[in-house]
Amino acid sequence: MIRGKNELDYRLFNSSTRVYFGKDGELYGRNLIDNEMPATEQLLADPARAQAVYDGVLAFSEQLRQQGVTMLLVAPIQKQYYTRERLPSFAPQVPDDSHFMALYQRLKAAPRLHFIDVKRHLDQNRDKFPIFYKQDFHWTDLSAMVVAADVTDSIARLEGSPLRWRHAMQPDYQPFVGSEARFAARLNLKEQVIEPQLKQTWTPRHHDTPAAANSGWEFSTDALDDPALLPATCMYGNSFSDGMLRAGLTEHFSQFHKLSRTLPLTQVPALLHGQCRYLIVQVLDIQTDRWASLAPAK
Repeated sequence: MIRGKNELDYRLFNSSTRVYFGKDGELYGRNLIDNEMPATEQLLADPARAQAVYDGVLAFSEQLRQQGVTMLLVAPIQKQYYTRERLPSFAPQVPDDSHFMALYQRLKAAPRLHFIDVKRHLDQNRDKFPIFYKQDFHWTDLSAMVVAADVTDSIARLEGSPLRWRHAMQPDYQPFVGSEARFAARLNLKEQVIEPQLKQTWTPRHHDTPAAANSGWEFSTDALDDPALLPATCMYGNSFSDGMLRAGLTEHFSQFHKLSRTLPLTQVPALLHGQCRYLIVQVLDIQTDRWASLAPAK
């Protein structure tokens, strides 16, 4: 019965209670479009709060630097910026010159911040391969690999290491059911949508060990005695960072540790002592609580 109602909503209104149905099979989560993107915009609409977030990011980076840890910031943006013409006309839209993009440009220009320009990679590759899934709000693992390569090469340059990203990109198009497709719950379950996956072209050397519950960590790799590899590195991020891991990011480091994605950012520095020389921080534009936590209201 639920699938029948959702199918009717799709045919009559191009939407359901959880999904907007866009052109060319594009799906958008309603909570993301209706609530999460506007929440970040509301936070940053106040110039004082926007300045506090900017200052907070720089202060967080400096706090880590004082501990001997160099932070690299990765801030993925939503696919709406690249597919807005496919959104239903009645769906809320955030403009290209959004408050978040203004913050993004300021962070990109900050001289002491190591900022990975995700937008540049998306812009450069949008005509080469699908940069976002149609049935999901995530970037594809192909996009994640390009960003992971930039992160790796950036750390290598900071280290003065000749190492550069080693893994070749080989797309593998397979049937895929994304999160928005599952939320849509239509009657077309037997219809297969082909989306790009990433074929593993490397042989993993690391073995991951899951961390203890409530430790603040998700996993750690073993330590490899290979002077060609980059030094021990930690990562904080959500499901977008998972794509970077699937792309083989950890294989370029002597050891790699993944922090818990549920951990508040403000609790991260205390866990890092002696663990890693670099911290990759991945925070989405729509993770309003993470940005706000770096600039607590006075």
